[in-house]
Parts: sequence; structure tokens; C-alpha cells
Amino acid sequence: MIGSARGGDLRRARSLNLLLRLTDVLCTLTCMEEARDRASFASVLAGQLGRPVDLRGVRQREDVVTLVRAALAVADGADALVRVVRLFEGDVPSRELRRLLDEAGSPPADASGAQADGPGRAQGSLALMADLVDALCRLTVFQEREGRAQFAALLGDLLGRPVELRGVRQREDAVTLVRAALSTAGGEQVLADVVRILEGSPAADEVVGRIIAAPGPPVPRVLSAQEEDEARTRLRDAAAELPAARLRDVLVHELSGLRLPAGLSPEQLFAYTLELTAQPDGLPPAVLLVECAARLVRSPEHRSALAAWSGTWAANAGLSEALRRRRAAANRA
Repeated sequence: MIGSARGGDLRRARSLNLLLRLTDVLCTLTCMEEARDRASFASVLAGQLGRPVDLRGVRQREDVVTLVRAALAVADGADALVRVVRLFEGDVPSRELRRLLDEAGSPPADASGAQADGPGRAQGSLALMADLVDALCRLTVFQEREGRAQFAALLGDLLGRPVELRGVRQREDAVTLVRAALSTAGGEQVLADVVRILEGSPAADEVVGRIIAAPGPPVPRVLSAQEEDEARTRLRDAAAELPAARLRDVLVHELSGLRLPAGLSPEQLFAYTLELTAQPDGLPPAVLLVECAARLVRSPEHRSALAAWSGTWAANAGLSEALRRRRAAANRA
């Protein structure tokens, strides 16, 4: 009994020591200085933990203790705390926090950013947010508050909702902009479009690349590996006479205005559409991309090869009638 009691005391002492050290570290962070920033941090952390995190917003240390206790009370909550710190403060503070947790015996965060259930999706979403914030903070337009205000005004216009910045800290403003974009349907591509307008294509391509690489909810695969390879080969063969920008525009029309990333080659756009869900008529966007490509190429040989691929796929899937209707509508346009 004495040994058991001592063991319990030791565990409590370690828990209190970890709570103290994490609180001390978080109190040094810029994002913890003001109540509004702590509330924003708590909102993101709550999404990661799957439970509300309510702060009074009166005293910094009181709020920080609440945040740390909320994280440590949930399985893998410490890892969630590290990820949220990375979003708001960057790599260096998050590595310091990770070091403290490692010393305390907390298991390392899953580098893949994925778990088997719902929190895994939130984790992947937060990783995308942090990557996008990092990318925005490197932009020239983000170095001064006036540039960030211009970015916010344009983003708000395109999202159809106001985006208000405090204009005090660069990273805080970047987090606000990314959260506004990702909370709106199609907002990722709007964000990339604003970067392209204000900063140019290379910077926008980096943003698009991060969006494409980000993990998301799995989409059922409707093309076999062989079908994908055949489609890629035919797109590659026709690449010299296939205008990428025009292909994107035509496909956007076919997908009822769905936003698609700009600046991708036909083959890259095909890879992107593989992750999109099928249209109401059952035709997947990737198949419609190949069909659109067939309309745009000049060579009869390439046009026939591309159209034959989409026709064969539709026939095998029992969607020949849906494809016929699409072709008829295109011929009438």
C-alpha cells in the first residue's frame, strides 16, 4: 500500500511539473499576450480536441493553465497543443514544446498527420493551415500591415464576406486569413488566386502545391490504376497541343463553376481531379477532364484517343448515356 501511494504521489508530481513547465513556456508566446489572441488559440485547440475550451480572458496565466489542462486531459491532447502552437508561432516554439513533452515521456506526434478517426482529419487540416501560414508569411505583400490589409480586402471580396485583421503581428494576420479561406467552400483556391494576383504565379504555385499535398477525407477511387495510367499517357501525348489554361476553364464549366487551381499542367490537373467526388450524373471530374481535352486538341489522332478512353470508361461504368448527354450539350454550345 505504501509503494502504491508513493507511486501515485510521483505521478501527481510529474503531472504538476509538466503543467507548470508547459504553462511557463506558453506564457512567453506572443499569441498569449492578449485575450483576443488566446481566445483564437482556444478555438483552434477545441477543434483539435473535439471538446470546448472556455477561457475567461481576464488573466493571461489563468487562461494558459486552462488551455494546458484541457490538452492534457484528452488522449493525444499534448500533440494537439504542439500543432496549434506551430500554427500560431511557427516551428521553433513548437519544437521547444515537443522537447518538454518528450522529456516528460509523452509519445511523439504522428508525423503523417493522420489517425483512423475524426481527429485525424482535424490534424491534417491543421497541418495544411500551418503550411499555408508559413507560405503567406514569406510573401513580400505580407511584410507590412498595409499589404496584409490589401490582401484581406481582396480575399474578402472574393469570398463574399469581410475579413478583418488587427494588423499588429504578421503571423496572427496570416492565421486569420487562412482560417477565413478554409472555412469557406472553395476558399483554398480563392486564397491561391489572391496570392497569384498580388504576388505572382511562382508564389501561388507553392500555395497550390501545399493544398494538393494536404491529406483530406478519403474519396472513393473510381478509376483503376491501369485506367489512370492510360489517361495520363494520352494526356501526355497530347500535351503540346493542349492549352492548360483553356482546359481548366472548360472543365470549370463542366463542373458547374467548381473552383480549380490555376497554373497546373493537364496531367497535374488530372491528378487533382482524382480527389474530387463524382458529379450528380455519376461522371467523375477526372473523366470529364479527359473528355474536355478531347474537344480542345487539334490532332484527330489525339482527339480520337482521348475520346475513346472516356467512352470506354463510361461504358464499363454503365454511364454511357450520361456521357452522351454531356457530348450533346457540348456540341450545342
